Amino acid sequence: MSGSNSPAQLEAASQRRSGSARKISHPLSEQEVKDLKIVFDVFDVDSNGYIDRNELKRAMRCLGFKVSSRTIESMMKAVDLDGSGNIDFDEFQQVIINKQGHSRDLHAEMSTGFRMMDKDGDGYISLKDLKAICMEVSEKFSDADLQGMMEEADRDGDGLVSLEEFIQVMLKTNLFA
Repeated sequence: MSGSNSPAQLEAASQRRSGSARKISHPLSEQEVKDLKIVFDVFDVDSNGYIDRNELKRAMRCLGFKVSSRTIESMMKAVDLDGSGNIDFDEFQQVIINKQGHSRDLHAEMSTGFRMMDKDGDGYISLKDLKAICMEVSEKFSDADLQGMMEEADRDGDGLVSLEEFIQVMLKTNLFA
């Protein structure tokens, strides 16, 4: 499947394949699906569209989940409908959804974190906002370190971190996994 499929298309393909009306229990955003597809493709080392138990374990650890071999076996049994010992991208998504839990909304969590850091409420995190947060939590960073953090997150070079840029950094660093 290409990375441009919507969650609804992926669910429909899954239903056709399994012959059931299996529903994804917590739909992912289009961006989350794209991010997971990238991770899946990295661990699908032979590019056959499937990952095995070992690849799943490495992928889960990459995403910040702590999983044992027993947990991986349980995950595989829950989603590997044909018992092949391999899971496709649809099944991988279901593993992630199950592991995250039904009530966790990463985008909402990251948006809340962003709003907490946007001290003046202008829709951006500035260097001034970042310094204020560090003072509040008694973290000491040099001005150069803080400037470096801003530059790392500021993709468009405007000197400010937007919500979108903040989310990209959080996903990249697995801080919300």
